[in-house]
Amino acid sequence: MIITKQILNLFFGIQTNRKKILSLICIVLSLLSLSLLSQTKFKLVSQFRIENGFDDLTLWETKDDLPVIAGIQYQTGLLYFLSPREQGFVGNIEAHYFSEPELKKEILTGKESAIYFPYGGDSFSPDYTGDSFGARWIGKIKPSHSEKYKFITRTDDGARLWVDGKLIVDQWKDMGTSEFSGELVLVSGKEYNVKMEYYDSGGDAYAELLWESPSSSKSTIRKIGSLDYGYSLINPFGTETNWDANYFKGREFKESILKNKIDLLNFTSSTEPFSKAVPLENFCARFSSSLQVPTSGDYSFFVTSDDGVRVKVGNQILIDQWTWMGPTEFSETTKLKEGDIIPIEIEYFQGGGGKYLKLEWQGPGFQRTLLGTKGKKERPASAISLPLYPGKVFSYDLNSDNKKDLIFTHPTYSGKVSIVFQNQFGFLKNPSELKVGKDPSDILFLDLDTDLDIDMIVRSKSESQFYILWNEGNSFRTEQGPKWKEPIQSMNILPSYSKPNPNESAYIVIGAKNDNYAKLKWKKPNVWAEFEPLSPPELNEIKELISKDSVLLSSEKKCISYQKQEICYNKTKQEIQIFE
Repeated sequence: MIITKQILNLFFGIQTNRKKILSLICIVLSLLSLSLLSQTKFKLVSQFRIENGFDDLTLWETKDDLPVIAGIQYQTGLLYFLSPREQGFVGNIEAHYFSEPELKKEILTGKESAIYFPYGGDSFSPDYTGDSFGARWIGKIKPSHSEKYKFITRTDDGARLWVDGKLIVDQWKDMGTSEFSGELVLVSGKEYNVKMEYYDSGGDAYAELLWESPSSSKSTIRKIGSLDYGYSLINPFGTETNWDANYFKGREFKESILKNKIDLLNFTSSTEPFSKAVPLENFCARFSSSLQVPTSGDYSFFVTSDDGVRVKVGNQILIDQWTWMGPTEFSETTKLKEGDIIPIEIEYFQGGGGKYLKLEWQGPGFQRTLLGTKGKKERPASAISLPLYPGKVFSYDLNSDNKKDLIFTHPTYSGKVSIVFQNQFGFLKNPSELKVGKDPSDILFLDLDTDLDIDMIVRSKSESQFYILWNEGNSFRTEQGPKWKEPIQSMNILPSYSKPNPNESAYIVIGAKNDNYAKLKWKKPNVWAEFEPLSPPELNEIKELISKDSVLLSSEKKCISYQKQEICYNKTKQEIQIFE
Protein backbone atom coordinates (compact mmCIF):
# COMPACT_ATOMS: atom_id res chain seq x y z
CA MET A 1 0.00 0.00 0.00
CA ILE A 2 1.27 3.48 -0.78
CA ILE A 3 0.18 6.42 1.36
CA THR A 4 1.11 9.71 -0.25
CA LYS A 5 1.49 12.84 1.90
CA GLN A 6 2.18 16.01 -0.07
CA ILE A 7 4.78 18.05 1.77
CA LEU A 8 5.85 21.63 1.49
CA ASN A 9 8.26 23.22 -0.95
CA LEU A 10 11.79 22.97 0.42
CA PHE A 11 13.46 25.83 -1.43
CA PHE A 12 15.39 28.69 0.12
CA GLY A 13 18.06 31.11 -0.96
CA ILE A 14 21.54 31.31 0.56
CA GLN A 15 25.06 31.36 -0.82
CA THR A 16 26.61 27.94 -1.08
CA ASN A 17 29.81 28.55 0.82
CA ARG A 18 30.89 26.35 3.69
CA LYS A 19 30.39 29.01 6.34
CA LYS A 20 26.78 29.54 5.32
CA ILE A 21 25.98 25.84 5.30
CA LEU A 22 27.43 25.30 8.77
CA SER A 23 25.63 28.39 10.06
CA LEU A 24 22.31 27.15 8.69
CA ILE A 25 22.73 23.69 10.17
CA CYS A 26 23.49 25.26 13.56
CA ILE A 27 20.32 27.35 13.33
CA VAL A 28 18.22 24.29 12.48
CA LEU A 29 19.77 22.17 15.22
CA SER A 30 19.23 24.87 17.84
CA LEU A 31 15.61 25.19 16.75
CA LEU A 32 15.02 21.46 16.89
CA SER A 33 16.49 21.38 20.38
CA LEU A 34 13.53 23.49 21.50
CA SER A 35 10.89 21.23 19.98
CA LEU A 36 9.12 18.24 21.45
CA LEU A 37 11.61 16.00 19.69
CA SER A 38 14.63 17.25 21.57
CA GLN A 39 14.80 15.14 24.72
CA THR A 40 17.86 13.23 23.45
CA LYS A 41 20.54 13.90 20.89
CA PHE A 42 19.81 13.71 17.18
CA LYS A 43 21.98 12.09 14.61
CA LEU A 44 22.05 14.52 11.70
CA VAL A 45 22.29 13.34 8.12
CA SER A 46 21.90 16.23 5.69
CA GLN A 47 21.84 16.47 1.94
CA PHE A 48 22.59 19.75 0.19
CA ARG A 49 21.21 20.21 -3.32
CA ILE A 50 20.81 23.02 -5.80
CA GLU A 51 17.75 23.03 -8.03
CA ASN A 52 16.39 25.76 -10.30
CA GLY A 53 18.82 28.28 -8.86
CA PHE A 54 17.66 27.76 -5.27
CA ASP A 55 19.47 25.93 -2.51
CA ASP A 56 17.44 22.96 -1.31
CA LEU A 57 18.42 21.44 2.04
CA THR A 58 16.67 18.30 3.23
CA LEU A 59 17.44 17.04 6.73
CA TRP A 60 17.06 13.38 7.59
CA GLU A 61 17.27 13.01 11.36
CA THR A 62 17.10 9.93 13.55
CA LYS A 63 16.23 9.82 17.21
CA ASP A 64 16.27 6.42 18.93
CA ASP A 65 16.35 4.94 15.41
CA LEU A 66 13.11 6.73 14.48
CA PRO A 67 13.24 9.08 11.48
CA VAL A 68 12.47 12.76 11.42
CA ILE A 69 12.19 14.24 7.95
CA ALA A 70 12.63 18.01 7.93
CA GLY A 71 12.92 20.70 5.29
CA ILE A 72 13.60 24.37 5.65
CA GLN A 73 12.47 27.23 3.40
CA TYR A 74 15.21 29.61 4.41
CA GLN A 75 14.07 32.95 3.06
CA THR A 76 11.07 33.04 5.43
CA GLY A 77 12.65 30.87 8.08
CA LEU A 78 9.95 28.20 7.98
CA LEU A 79 10.88 24.78 9.32
CA TYR A 80 8.48 21.93 8.70
CA PHE A 81 8.93 18.39 9.93
CA LEU A 82 7.30 14.99 9.71
CA SER A 83 8.12 13.01 12.84
CA PRO A 84 7.06 10.06 14.99
CA ARG A 85 4.91 10.54 18.08
CA GLU A 86 6.94 9.83 21.24
CA GLN A 87 4.26 9.60 23.92
CA GLY A 88 0.70 8.40 23.73
CA PHE A 89 -1.08 5.09 23.20
CA VAL A 90 1.04 1.94 23.42
CA GLY A 91 0.01 -0.01 20.34
CA ASN A 92 -3.37 0.26 18.65
CA ILE A 93 -6.60 1.20 20.40
CA GLU A 94 -9.27 -1.49 20.67
CA ALA A 95 -12.46 -0.07 19.14
CA HIS A 96 -16.06 -1.29 19.58
CA TYR A 97 -18.94 0.32 17.70
CA PHE A 98 -22.65 0.04 18.53
CA SER A 99 -25.86 0.73 16.65
CA GLU A 100 -27.42 2.66 19.55
CA PRO A 101 -26.31 5.04 22.36
CA GLU A 102 -26.76 2.43 25.12
CA LEU A 103 -23.67 0.52 23.89
CA LYS A 104 -25.46 -2.84 23.88
CA LYS A 105 -25.79 -3.88 20.21
CA GLU A 106 -22.20 -4.21 19.01
CA ILE A 107 -21.98 -4.30 15.22
CA LEU A 108 -18.30 -3.64 14.46
CA THR A 109 -14.84 -3.92 16.08
CA GLY A 110 -11.52 -2.60 14.89
CA LYS A 111 -8.14 -1.04 15.69
CA GLU A 112 -7.42 2.70 15.78
CA SER A 113 -4.27 4.77 16.26
CA ALA A 114 -6.10 7.67 17.94
CA ILE A 115 -9.53 8.72 19.17
CA TYR A 116 -10.16 11.44 16.66
CA PHE A 117 -13.30 11.19 14.57
CA PRO A 118 -14.75 14.38 13.08
CA TYR A 119 -17.68 12.45 11.67
CA GLY A 120 -19.82 15.46 10.77
CA GLY A 121 -23.04 14.02 9.40
CA ASP A 122 -21.41 10.61 8.81
CA SER A 123 -20.78 7.65 11.11
CA PHE A 124 -17.88 5.34 11.97
CA SER A 125 -18.43 3.23 8.83
CA PRO A 126 -19.84 3.91 5.35
CA ASP A 127 -21.74 0.64 5.74
CA TYR A 128 -23.71 1.98 8.71
CA THR A 129 -26.38 4.47 7.64
CA GLY A 130 -28.04 5.13 11.00
CA ASP A 131 -27.90 8.58 12.58
CA SER A 132 -27.56 7.31 16.16
CA PHE A 133 -24.66 5.18 17.36
CA GLY A 134 -22.11 4.63 20.13
CA ALA A 135 -18.47 3.65 20.61
CA ARG A 136 -16.09 2.32 23.24
CA TRP A 137 -12.31 2.67 22.90
CA ILE A 138 -9.85 0.80 25.14
CA GLY A 139 -6.07 1.16 25.23
CA LYS A 140 -2.94 1.91 27.23
CA ILE A 141 -1.04 5.19 27.34
CA LYS A 142 2.56 5.91 28.30
CA PRO A 143 3.56 9.49 29.21
CA SER A 144 7.02 10.98 28.71
CA HIS A 145 6.96 13.17 31.84
CA SER A 146 6.27 12.67 35.55
CA GLU A 147 3.72 15.41 36.18
CA LYS A 148 0.03 16.27 36.21
CA TYR A 149 -1.74 15.62 32.89
CA LYS A 150 -5.07 17.09 31.85
CA PHE A 151 -7.24 14.78 29.73
CA ILE A 152 -9.79 16.50 27.48
CA THR A 153 -12.79 14.96 25.74
CA ARG A 154 -14.16 16.93 22.79
CA THR A 155 -17.46 15.37 21.71
CA ASP A 156 -20.89 15.83 20.18
CA ASP A 157 -22.81 14.23 22.04
CA GLY A 158 -22.02 12.39 25.33
CA ALA A 159 -18.69 11.09 26.68
CA ARG A 160 -17.26 9.19 29.64
CA LEU A 161 -13.54 8.75 30.30
CA TRP A 162 -11.65 6.47 32.69
CA VAL A 163 -7.86 6.73 33.21
CA ASP A 164 -6.11 4.26 35.52
CA GLY A 165 -9.55 2.97 36.56
CA LYS A 166 -10.75 6.43 37.67
CA LEU A 167 -13.77 8.10 36.06
CA ILE A 168 -12.48 11.62 35.36
CA VAL A 169 -15.03 12.80 32.75
CA ASP A 170 -18.74 11.95 33.01
CA GLN A 171 -20.84 13.96 30.56
CA TRP A 172 -23.37 11.43 29.27
CA LYS A 173 -25.85 13.86 27.70
CA ASP A 174 -26.89 15.40 24.39
CA MET A 175 -24.86 18.49 23.48
CA GLY A 176 -23.08 20.28 20.69
CA THR A 177 -19.33 19.89 20.31
CA SER A 178 -18.00 20.60 23.83
CA GLU A 179 -14.83 20.03 25.86
CA PHE A 180 -14.64 18.56 29.36
CA SER A 181 -11.52 17.61 31.29
CA GLY A 182 -10.08 15.78 34.27
CA GLU A 183 -6.56 15.67 35.73
CA LEU A 184 -4.23 12.96 37.02
CA VAL A 185 -0.59 12.83 38.09
CA LEU A 186 1.25 10.33 35.86
CA VAL A 187 4.72 8.79 36.06
CA SER A 188 7.04 8.86 33.06
CA GLY A 189 7.34 5.51 31.28
CA LYS A 190 4.52 3.85 33.23
CA GLU A 191 1.57 2.42 31.29
CA TYR A 192 -2.00 3.39 32.24
CA ASN A 193 -5.31 1.87 31.15
CA VAL A 194 -7.65 4.23 29.29
CA LYS A 195 -11.30 3.69 28.37
CA MET A 196 -13.53 6.20 26.61
CA GLU A 197 -17.22 5.76 25.83
CA TYR A 198 -19.14 7.94 23.42
CA TYR A 199 -22.56 8.23 21.82
CA ASP A 200 -24.26 10.34 19.16
CA SER A 201 -28.02 10.71 19.34
CA GLY A 202 -28.44 12.30 15.90
CA GLY A 203 -27.29 15.19 13.74
CA ASP A 204 -23.59 16.04 13.54
CA ALA A 205 -21.11 13.82 15.41
CA TYR A 206 -17.61 14.40 16.79
CA ALA A 207 -15.29 12.47 19.13
CA GLU A 208 -11.72 13.27 20.16
CA LEU A 209 -9.45 12.58 23.14
CA LEU A 210 -6.66 15.08 23.88
CA TRP A 211 -4.19 15.77 26.67
CA GLU A 212 -1.77 18.41 27.87
CA SER A 213 0.75 18.91 30.67
CA PRO A 214 3.32 21.53 31.72
CA SER A 215 5.84 19.88 29.35
CA SER A 216 3.44 18.95 26.52
CA SER A 217 1.20 21.21 24.47
CA LYS A 218 -2.46 20.34 23.97
CA SER A 219 -2.76 17.65 21.31
CA THR A 220 -4.69 14.57 20.25
CA ILE A 221 -3.45 11.43 22.01
CA ARG A 222 -2.03 9.19 19.30
CA LYS A 223 -0.19 5.91 19.07
CA ILE A 224 3.52 6.08 19.91
CA GLY A 225 5.54 5.91 16.70
CA SER A 226 2.74 7.17 14.47
CA LEU A 227 3.78 10.02 12.23
CA ASP A 228 2.89 13.57 13.14
CA TYR A 229 3.14 16.93 11.38
CA GLY A 230 4.61 19.95 13.07
CA TYR A 231 6.33 23.20 12.31
CA SER A 232 8.38 25.89 13.96
CA LEU A 233 9.27 29.36 12.79
CA ILE A 234 12.46 31.36 12.82
CA ASN A 235 13.42 34.62 11.20
CA PRO A 236 17.19 34.43 10.66
CA PHE A 237 17.43 37.95 9.20
CA GLY A 238 15.58 41.04 10.38
CA THR A 239 15.39 43.85 12.90
CA GLU A 240 17.07 43.51 16.29
CA THR A 241 13.90 44.50 18.17
CA ASN A 242 10.21 44.97 17.43
CA TRP A 243 9.19 48.10 15.58
CA ASP A 244 8.45 51.06 17.88
CA ALA A 245 5.21 52.47 16.48
CA ASN A 246 4.02 56.01 17.26
CA TYR A 247 0.69 57.21 15.78
CA PHE A 248 -0.44 60.85 15.46
CA LYS A 249 -3.52 62.79 14.42
CA GLY A 250 -3.27 64.49 11.03
CA ARG A 251 0.04 64.46 9.16
CA GLU A 252 2.29 66.74 11.24
CA PHE A 253 3.61 64.28 13.90
CA LYS A 254 2.49 66.61 16.72
CA GLU A 255 -0.47 65.09 18.60
CA SER A 256 0.36 61.50 19.58
CA ILE A 257 -2.59 59.14 20.01
CA LEU A 258 -0.89 55.76 20.58
CA LYS A 259 2.48 54.09 21.10
CA ASN A 260 3.01 50.34 20.80
CA LYS A 261 5.34 47.67 19.42
CA ILE A 262 4.68 45.58 16.31
CA ASP A 263 6.44 42.75 14.46
CA LEU A 264 5.94 43.85 10.86
CA LEU A 265 4.86 46.70 8.63
CA ASN A 266 2.22 44.81 6.71
CA PHE A 267 -1.02 46.80 6.83
CA THR A 268 -2.95 45.67 3.76
CA SER A 269 -6.58 45.81 4.89
CA SER A 270 -8.69 48.77 3.77
CA THR A 271 -11.30 48.14 6.50
CA GLU A 272 -9.20 47.31 9.59
CA PRO A 273 -7.24 50.02 11.47
CA PHE A 274 -3.48 49.83 12.00
CA SER A 275 -4.31 49.45 15.70
CA LYS A 276 -7.56 49.66 17.69
CA ALA A 277 -7.07 53.25 18.82
CA VAL A 278 -5.91 54.50 15.41
CA PRO A 279 -8.51 56.07 13.07
CA LEU A 280 -9.06 54.75 9.57
CA GLU A 281 -8.33 58.15 7.98
CA ASN A 282 -6.29 61.31 8.51
CA PHE A 283 -3.42 60.07 10.65
CA CYS A 284 0.33 59.62 10.40
CA ALA A 285 2.79 57.20 11.97
CA ARG A 286 6.50 56.78 12.63
CA PHE A 287 8.01 53.28 12.89
CA SER A 288 11.60 52.85 14.09
CA SER A 289 13.93 49.94 14.80
CA SER A 290 17.46 48.79 13.94
CA LEU A 291 19.03 45.90 12.10
CA GLN A 292 22.43 44.22 12.24
CA VAL A 293 23.74 43.60 8.74
CA PRO A 294 24.27 39.83 8.28
CA THR A 295 26.52 40.03 5.20
CA SER A 296 28.22 42.85 3.32
CA GLY A 297 26.56 43.66 0.01
CA ASP A 298 23.64 45.33 -1.73
CA TYR A 299 20.31 45.48 0.11
CA SER A 300 17.06 46.50 -1.55
CA PHE A 301 14.11 47.98 0.36
CA PHE A 302 10.59 47.83 -1.08
CA VAL A 303 7.70 49.87 0.29
CA THR A 304 4.12 49.90 -0.97
CA SER A 305 2.06 52.79 0.36
CA ASP A 306 -1.28 54.61 0.17
CA ASP A 307 -0.70 57.55 0.91
CA GLY A 308 2.71 59.19 1.59
CA VAL A 309 5.82 57.41 2.85
CA ARG A 310 9.49 58.03 3.69
CA VAL A 311 12.12 55.31 4.26
CA LYS A 312 15.31 56.22 6.13
CA VAL A 313 18.12 53.64 6.47
CA GLY A 314 21.05 54.81 8.59
CA ASN A 315 21.53 58.49 7.82
CA GLN A 316 20.21 58.20 4.27
CA ILE A 317 16.63 58.84 3.13
CA LEU A 318 16.23 56.14 0.49
CA ILE A 319 12.61 56.82 -0.43
CA ASP A 320 10.73 60.13 -0.10
CA GLN A 321 7.21 60.05 -1.55
CA TRP A 322 5.29 62.38 0.77
CA THR A 323 2.17 62.83 -1.35
CA TRP A 324 -1.37 61.54 -1.88
CA MET A 325 -1.57 58.41 -4.02
CA GLY A 326 -3.16 55.01 -4.38
CA PRO A 327 -1.19 51.88 -3.41
CA THR A 328 2.18 52.35 -5.16
CA GLU A 329 5.44 50.44 -4.78
CA PHE A 330 8.83 52.15 -4.51
CA SER A 331 12.26 50.55 -4.10
CA GLU A 332 15.87 51.60 -3.62
CA THR A 333 19.15 49.71 -3.14
CA THR A 334 22.03 50.59 -0.82
CA LYS A 335 25.30 48.98 0.26
CA LEU A 336 25.58 47.79 3.86
CA LYS A 337 28.56 46.38 5.78
CA GLU A 338 28.48 43.12 7.72
CA GLY A 339 28.13 43.58 11.48
CA ASP A 340 27.03 47.22 11.36
CA ILE A 341 23.93 48.07 13.40
CA ILE A 342 21.83 50.36 11.23
CA PRO A 343 18.86 52.42 12.50
CA ILE A 344 15.82 52.30 10.23
CA GLU A 345 12.81 54.61 10.28
CA ILE A 346 9.57 54.66 8.28
CA GLU A 347 7.23 57.66 8.23
CA TYR A 348 3.73 57.35 6.78
CA PHE A 349 0.57 59.41 6.44
CA GLN A 350 -3.00 58.60 5.44
CA GLY A 351 -4.95 61.56 4.11
CA GLY A 352 -8.35 60.02 3.40
CA GLY A 353 -9.81 57.19 1.36
CA GLY A 354 -7.84 53.96 1.17
CA LYS A 355 -4.81 53.03 3.25
CA TYR A 356 -1.93 50.59 2.73
CA LEU A 357 1.61 50.13 4.04
CA LYS A 358 3.96 47.19 3.49
CA LEU A 359 7.76 47.09 3.92
CA GLU A 360 9.97 44.33 2.44
CA TRP A 361 13.67 43.83 1.85
CA GLN A 362 16.10 41.61 -0.02
CA GLY A 363 19.82 41.02 0.36
CA PRO A 364 22.73 38.60 -0.07
CA GLY A 365 21.55 35.13 0.85
CA PHE A 366 17.81 35.69 1.04
CA GLN A 367 14.96 36.54 -1.29
CA ARG A 368 12.47 39.39 -0.98
CA THR A 369 10.48 39.08 2.25
CA LEU A 370 8.80 41.18 4.91
CA LEU A 371 11.20 43.02 7.23
CA GLY A 372 10.32 41.73 10.68
CA THR A 373 11.91 40.97 14.03
CA LYS A 374 14.54 38.24 13.89
CA GLY A 375 14.52 35.43 16.40
CA LYS A 376 12.74 32.14 17.02
CA LYS A 377 9.04 31.44 17.29
CA GLU A 378 7.68 27.97 17.97
CA ARG A 379 4.31 26.68 16.87
CA PRO A 380 3.57 23.05 17.80
CA ALA A 381 1.29 21.23 15.39
CA SER A 382 -1.54 21.21 17.91
CA ALA A 383 -1.57 25.02 18.00
CA ILE A 384 -3.45 25.11 14.71
CA SER A 385 -5.26 21.78 15.08
CA LEU A 386 -3.93 20.15 11.95
CA PRO A 387 -6.04 17.23 10.71
CA LEU A 388 -4.87 13.94 12.17
CA TYR A 389 -5.56 11.80 9.11
CA PRO A 390 -4.90 13.92 6.05
CA GLY A 391 -5.13 11.96 2.84
CA LYS A 392 -2.75 14.40 1.20
CA VAL A 393 -1.06 17.59 2.30
CA PHE A 394 -0.58 20.27 -0.33
CA SER A 395 1.33 23.55 -0.28
CA TYR A 396 0.25 26.43 -2.49
CA ASP A 397 0.10 30.22 -2.42
CA LEU A 398 -3.67 30.63 -2.57
CA ASN A 399 -3.96 34.38 -2.05
CA SER A 400 -0.92 35.74 -3.91
CA ASP A 401 0.94 36.94 -0.80
CA ASN A 402 4.15 35.04 -1.71
CA LYS A 403 3.67 32.59 1.18
CA LYS A 404 2.76 28.94 0.97
CA ASP A 405 -0.59 28.01 2.45
CA LEU A 406 -1.50 24.45 3.49
CA ILE A 407 -4.35 22.35 2.15
CA PHE A 408 -5.31 19.03 3.74
CA THR A 409 -7.78 16.46 2.45
CA HIS A 410 -9.78 14.29 4.87
CA PRO A 411 -10.53 11.14 2.87
CA THR A 412 -11.47 8.69 5.59
CA TYR A 413 -14.27 10.18 7.61
CA SER A 414 -15.54 13.63 6.89
CA GLY A 415 -15.26 14.34 3.17
CA LYS A 416 -13.65 17.71 3.88
CA VAL A 417 -10.80 19.92 2.79
CA SER A 418 -8.96 22.03 5.39
CA ILE A 419 -7.29 25.25 4.28
CA VAL A 420 -4.64 26.86 6.48
CA PHE A 421 -3.63 30.39 5.52
CA GLN A 422 -0.36 32.03 6.44
CA ASN A 423 -0.79 35.60 7.58
CA GLN A 424 1.91 38.26 7.76
CA PHE A 425 5.28 36.64 8.46
CA GLY A 426 4.46 32.95 8.31
CA PHE A 427 2.02 32.68 11.22
CA LEU A 428 -0.57 30.05 10.41
CA LYS A 429 -4.25 30.62 11.08
CA ASN A 430 -6.53 27.86 12.28
CA PRO A 431 -7.86 25.88 9.32
CA SER A 432 -11.24 26.45 7.75
CA GLU A 433 -13.01 23.31 6.56
CA LEU A 434 -15.25 22.79 3.54
CA LYS A 435 -17.41 19.77 2.79
CA VAL A 436 -16.61 18.28 -0.62
CA GLY A 437 -18.62 15.07 -0.77
CA LYS A 438 -17.05 11.68 -0.11
CA ASP A 439 -13.34 10.88 0.09
CA PRO A 440 -11.73 14.01 -1.38
CA SER A 441 -8.64 13.08 -3.35
CA ASP A 442 -6.74 14.97 -6.05
CA ILE A 443 -6.68 18.76 -5.97
CA LEU A 444 -6.04 21.02 -8.95
CA PHE A 445 -4.91 24.60 -8.28
CA LEU A 446 -5.98 27.13 -10.88
CA ASP A 447 -7.11 30.75 -11.04
CA LEU A 448 -10.44 29.97 -12.66
CA ASP A 449 -11.99 33.43 -12.52
CA THR A 450 -8.78 35.46 -13.16
CA ASP A 451 -9.00 37.39 -9.86
CA LEU A 452 -5.37 36.49 -8.90
CA ASP A 453 -6.55 34.28 -6.02
CA ILE A 454 -6.08 30.55 -6.59
CA ASP A 455 -9.22 28.43 -6.78
CA MET A 456 -9.28 24.66 -6.36
CA ILE A 457 -10.93 21.71 -8.04
CA VAL A 458 -11.29 18.63 -5.84
CA ARG A 459 -12.38 15.22 -7.03
CA SER A 460 -14.39 12.83 -4.90
CA LYS A 461 -12.84 9.37 -4.93
CA SER A 462 -16.01 7.37 -4.27
CA GLU A 463 -18.40 9.53 -6.30
CA SER A 464 -18.30 10.53 -9.96
CA GLN A 465 -18.17 14.13 -8.83
CA PHE A 466 -15.99 17.24 -8.76
CA TYR A 467 -16.18 20.20 -6.39
CA ILE A 468 -14.97 23.70 -7.13
CA LEU A 469 -13.67 25.79 -4.22
CA TRP A 470 -13.83 29.45 -5.19
CA ASN A 471 -11.33 31.65 -3.36
CA GLU A 472 -12.85 34.97 -2.38
CA GLY A 473 -9.95 36.62 -0.60
CA ASN A 474 -9.21 34.46 2.42
CA SER A 475 -12.56 32.67 2.35
CA PHE A 476 -13.91 29.93 0.14
CA ARG A 477 -17.29 28.74 -1.10
CA THR A 478 -17.96 25.32 -2.55
CA GLU A 479 -19.83 24.50 -5.73
CA GLN A 480 -20.48 21.12 -7.32
CA GLY A 481 -19.02 20.55 -10.75
CA PRO A 482 -20.20 18.10 -13.42
CA LYS A 483 -20.09 14.36 -12.92
CA TRP A 484 -17.64 12.00 -14.57
CA LYS A 485 -19.15 9.12 -16.54
CA GLU A 486 -16.24 6.66 -16.36
CA PRO A 487 -15.56 4.41 -13.33
CA ILE A 488 -14.30 6.69 -10.58
CA GLN A 489 -11.59 4.28 -9.40
CA SER A 490 -9.64 4.79 -12.60
CA MET A 491 -9.91 8.57 -12.79
CA ASN A 492 -7.61 11.35 -11.68
CA ILE A 493 -7.01 15.04 -12.24
CA LEU A 494 -3.86 15.83 -14.18
CA PRO A 495 -2.78 19.19 -12.77
CA SER A 496 0.45 19.33 -14.78
CA TYR A 497 -1.55 19.55 -17.98
CA SER A 498 -4.19 22.12 -17.10
CA LYS A 499 -4.09 25.09 -19.44
CA PRO A 500 -5.96 28.34 -20.02
CA ASN A 501 -7.48 28.44 -23.47
CA PRO A 502 -7.21 31.54 -25.71
CA ASN A 503 -10.40 33.20 -24.43
CA GLU A 504 -9.21 32.89 -20.79
CA SER A 505 -11.76 30.20 -20.00
CA ALA A 506 -9.84 27.50 -18.14
CA TYR A 507 -10.02 23.81 -18.84
CA ILE A 508 -8.67 20.79 -16.99
CA VAL A 509 -7.74 17.34 -18.21
CA ILE A 510 -9.12 14.16 -16.65
CA GLY A 511 -7.57 10.74 -17.17
CA ALA A 512 -9.39 7.41 -16.87
CA LYS A 513 -8.80 3.79 -17.84
CA ASN A 514 -7.65 2.61 -21.27
CA ASP A 515 -6.06 5.95 -22.18
CA ASN A 516 -9.47 7.58 -22.00
CA TYR A 517 -8.95 11.30 -21.44
CA ALA A 518 -11.36 14.19 -21.49
CA LYS A 519 -11.28 17.91 -20.87
CA LEU A 520 -13.66 20.02 -18.86
CA LYS A 521 -14.19 23.69 -19.62
CA TRP A 522 -15.30 26.44 -17.32
CA LYS A 523 -17.75 28.96 -18.74
CA LYS A 524 -18.25 32.32 -17.09
CA PRO A 525 -19.90 33.07 -14.76
CA ASN A 526 -19.20 29.96 -12.68
CA VAL A 527 -20.85 27.58 -15.14
CA TRP A 528 -19.34 24.24 -16.12
CA ALA A 529 -19.72 22.52 -19.45
CA GLU A 530 -19.87 18.75 -19.94
CA PHE A 531 -16.80 16.63 -20.53
CA GLU A 532 -15.57 16.46 -24.10
CA PRO A 533 -12.82 14.45 -25.83
CA LEU A 534 -9.31 15.76 -26.37
CA SER A 535 -8.23 16.50 -29.89
CA PRO A 536 -5.55 14.14 -31.34
CA PRO A 537 -2.74 16.72 -30.85
CA GLU A 538 -3.84 17.33 -27.25
CA LEU A 539 -3.99 13.60 -26.57
CA ASN A 540 -0.49 13.03 -27.98
CA GLU A 541 0.87 15.85 -25.83
CA ILE A 542 -0.75 14.38 -22.72
CA LYS A 543 0.68 10.91 -23.36
CA GLU A 544 4.14 12.33 -23.99
CA LEU A 545 4.10 14.29 -20.74
CA ILE A 546 2.83 11.29 -18.78
CA SER A 547 5.60 9.16 -20.23
CA LYS A 548 8.22 11.69 -19.12
CA ASP A 549 6.70 11.87 -15.65
CA SER A 550 6.76 8.09 -15.32
CA VAL A 551 10.53 8.08 -15.87
CA LEU A 552 11.06 10.85 -13.35
CA LEU A 553 8.88 9.22 -10.71
CA SER A 554 10.98 6.07 -10.74
CA SER A 555 14.09 7.93 -9.58
CA GLU A 556 15.24 10.85 -7.47
CA LYS A 557 14.02 9.37 -4.19
CA LYS A 558 15.72 9.19 -0.84
CA CYS A 559 14.36 6.63 1.61
CA ILE A 560 14.71 5.68 5.26
CA SER A 561 13.62 2.36 6.77
CA TYR A 562 11.21 2.76 9.68
CA GLN A 563 9.92 -0.44 11.30
CA LYS A 564 8.41 -2.27 8.29
CA GLN A 565 7.98 0.89 6.23
CA GLU A 566 10.09 2.81 3.75
CA ILE A 567 9.68 6.57 4.13
CA CYS A 568 10.84 8.31 0.97
CA TYR A 569 11.15 11.91 -0.17
CA ASN A 570 10.26 12.17 -3.84
CA LYS A 571 12.25 15.14 -5.13
CA THR A 572 10.33 15.44 -8.37
CA LYS A 573 6.92 15.55 -6.74
CA GLN A 574 8.23 17.25 -3.58
CA GLU A 575 6.29 14.91 -1.34
CA ILE A 576 6.78 12.31 1.35
CA GLN A 577 5.76 8.78 0.35
CA ILE A 578 5.33 5.92 2.81
CA PHE A 579 5.60 2.38 1.47
CA GLU A 580 4.33 -0.52 3.57
